[in-house]
Amino acid sequence: THLTELATVLPTAAVQAFAGEVFKTRDSAHAGHQHDEKMPWQLDRCHALRSDGPAVAKALDQHCPAHIVVDPVMVATSGAQLLANSAIEVLRKRLLPMATVVTPNLPEAEFLLGHPIADLDAMRAACDALLDLGAGAVLLKGGHLAGGDEVVDLFSARRESGGRMHREMRHPRLALDAHGTGCTLASAVAAQLALGMPLSDACNAATDYVHRALQGGSRPGRGNILVLDHFGAAEQR
Repeated sequence: THLTELATVLPTAAVQAFAGEVFKTRDSAHAGHQHDEKMPWQLDRCHALRSDGPAVAKALDQHCPAHIVVDPVMVATSGAQLLANSAIEVLRKRLLPMATVVTPNLPEAEFLLGHPIADLDAMRAACDALLDLGAGAVLLKGGHLAGGDEVVDLFSARRESGGRMHREMRHPRLALDAHGTGCTLASAVAAQLALGMPLSDACNAATDYVHRALQGGSRPGRGNILVLDHFGAAEQR
């Protein structure tokens, strides 16, 4: 479920009412189903934060979804900041501690942490720092890391026995210019969680899905931007 289409001019009451109606619709649609409590929430864009981040956090507090997937869209491809500083603070202090998993790319993680991430060792350290901010787990996307024939995404979480675990998810680098991969990845993670898959496996399956969607993508019309093949990427059952 997404909080993605809220206009940036909506007042707090409207944001809260919208979130309440979405939860009400979800609860009604799944009434009587055995796994209602496992339906995840996904914040895959930050439009709502630009309007009123505290209202989003309050709605999540009130309705207590079992899983929250946060994709912190904060920085445009041009490098421009997309969120007000106050919204970034809400993201750091309110939403990250609520997140089952947060799925930043490298520029977004650098923005959240305030320092560059130059290699795989720095990615591990960045994941640890994001866990220290309260995130339940981190799936750090490594596509922006320069060089190499592989893209390495890094999943990190706390071990029940103590300490941290890091799981590398590797795929061949594709020479493609595509939009929407981050939103697709977060949506795929949420979908796998809704099916009951363990978090680490859900993230791994999601990265596999995005890679297949890129491989099967197409460029409609006269555009040069690749459109992902969502249906072709789905595993046959």
